[in-house]
Amino acid sequence: MQLGVMNSKELQPLFDFTQKTYNDRTRMRKAEFQEAARDLDAALPQAVRALDFQTAQHAHVMHMT
Repeated sequence: MQLGVMNSKELQPLFDFTQKTYNDRTRMRKAEFQEAARDLDAALPQAVRALDFQTAQHAHVMHMT
């Protein structure tokens, strides 16, 4: 098969497959990103509470010394 002699009708299935693959992968990456963002949103309040606790503990220790 030589690319130089192919016409647009012959190339259309290849283009369609390439476009579908790109769209599928983009959709998967977007879903993975959204899942990671949800995980981060869920973990953030707990991380902030832990940081607040550490800060309060540090302030208490500094006050005691």
